[in-house]
Amino acid sequence: MSDELNNGLDSKGFIVNPCSLDYLQPEFQPYLENTIQTLESTFDNQLHSVYLYGSVARGNAKKYVSDLDISLVLRCPIEPNIIEELSSIKMQLEAQTPKLSKIDFDPGYLKQVLSPDEVYHWQFWLKHCCCCVWGTDLSQHFTRQRPSINIALALNNDLGFFMTEQRSKVDQCNQNTIGKILAKKMLRTAYTLNANKDNSWHTELSRCADVVRYYYPNHVRYIELAMSMITSGKATVDEIDSLINGWGNKLCEQIELLESTSIHSSAEKSIVN
Repeated sequence: MSDELNNGLDSKGFIVNPCSLDYLQPEFQPYLENTIQTLESTFDNQLHSVYLYGSVARGNAKKYVSDLDISLVLRCPIEPNIIEELSSIKMQLEAQTPKLSKIDFDPGYLKQVLSPDEVYHWQFWLKHCCCCVWGTDLSQHFTRQRPSINIALALNNDLGFFMTEQRSKVDQCNQNTIGKILAKKMLRTAYTLNANKDNSWHTELSRCADVVRYYYPNHVRYIELAMSMITSGKATVDEIDSLINGWGNKLCEQIELLESTSIHSSAEKSIVN
C-alpha cells in the first residue's frame, strides 16, 4: 500500500532511524539543553544516557503544538520515587518551555534495557526511534530490525491498561489533551500492527492513518475521529468514550489474539544475525 520509495525502510528492508541531533531546530535547543542539565543535576551518577525522540528529534516540530519527548536510562531500578521525581521535573520544566505543548519522560533501567528480553522493545526503540543526546549511546550495540509483529506487540501490549489509566484522568480541564494522547496511541498501535504487511515504517501520523484506513476499512469512522482529535486538539468526553469502546477495545482483542498465536523466537528474520 505504501510507496516503496518513501516507506521508511532502506534498500534491504531495515527500518531507517529518522532522528538526529543534526535535525534539531534552533528554537528548541535551549529547552533540550535545560532538560538534560536538570536530569544530570537530579540523578547525578545514576543517569546513564538520555535520548530524544518524536518530532523535535526528527526536525519537524511545531511551536506550541509539539512535545519534548525524552527516553532516559538509569543505573538504578525505576522505583516509585523515580517516577515522582520525574513528575516533579516535568512540571518544573514545562513552566519554563512555553514553545512546547508538554514534556514526556520514558525511563528505563539499564540492566533491563540490556536484557535479551528487550530486543523488540527497549533495544528496538533506542536503535530505530531515538537519538542519543547525552551519555553512552547504547543503540550502537543493538541490531537493526525490519518491521515485525513482535515489535508491534512489544510496543503496544499495554494498550488496554493505557486506555483505562488515561480515561480515569479525564475531566473538563484536560479532555482535549487526553483525547489527543489516546487518539495518537490508538492510531500508532493500529499502524504498527500492520507495518510488516504494509512493508513500511512511517513516523508521520498522516501516513500512518493512510495505512490504517486501508487495513481497517470497517473502522474508518473511528480513524477519522482520531485524526480530528489530533489535528484540532479538541475532544469531548463522549468522543473519547466512543473511540475507546468502538475501536480501542477491538485493537486490544487483536493484540490478545496475536499474542496467543505469535511464535516469539530470537531467530526471527527481522533480526540481523
